Amino acid sequence: MKPFEQPFEDTAALNLWSRDRAGVPSPHMRDMIVREHILADQLEESVVQHSGKGAGLIFDALVNGGNSPHFADVDDDKLKKAENAMLHAANVWQNEISELPGRHPNLRQSAAKLVEEYLGHTHHSVMQDIPEGWHPGDSWDLSKVARLPRELRNRCKSAPESSPFMSICG
Repeated sequence: MKPFEQPFEDTAALNLWSRDRAGVPSPHMRDMIVREHILADQLEESVVQHSGKGAGLIFDALVNGGNSPHFADVDDDKLKKAENAMLHAANVWQNEISELPGRHPNLRQSAAKLVEEYLGHTHHSVMQDIPEGWHPGDSWDLSKVARLPRELRNRCKSAPESSPFMSICG
């Protein structure tokens, strides 16, 4: 039996395997923007866990207060629980991020300030875009949504009204 030989062809292959070092944050926590998204996700999830499908009304009431057309639909107890849940989520995020290398500039802010900025930057602008007279349960006006490219349209069919998607592509 002859050993395998490969002639030299001015080429080479180098195989590298990498492992994360101990004590280094996981890859999804290394980027500052990702850390901000994690905060937003935790704040939103904290309200959804307490309020379920009513989370949108809770956010509207938290952002717009008495100016919200749906403010009367949300009782004060639910609002207080949502606020407390968001403050707790912000504190948890601060504790997690404070232990990571590089931390985050927002660690200097209080949990209440983080929640205030989250509501102001996300839900406030969303609520401004809602058409006049729209109420929860009404269908959205999707007439200005961009059309799919032709190659996708050929493989897709319209999704049923109950679906959160406009098209189902196979």
